[in-house]
Amino acid sequence: MSYDNDYKPVFDDWYKECDKIVSGILGLGVEDLPDAQWMDYYHDDMTPFEAVDTANIDFWDGQLPL
Repeated sequence: MSYDNDYKPVFDDWYKECDKIVSGILGLGVEDLPDAQWMDYYHDDMTPFEAVDTANIDFWDGQLPL
């Protein structure tokens, strides 16, 4: 999913992209990992990759090999 200055996906679509990123790395989805602040990341206009990277640092102790 790519973004430009005029497009912001709805939360559900954005969250699904986050889940795809995590699933592609671990074979598990974001629901299988400790909770992260997904809605905050969305409202901060993070891309899904930025959100997963931030969750990795903030909540998952850097366990994802990003």
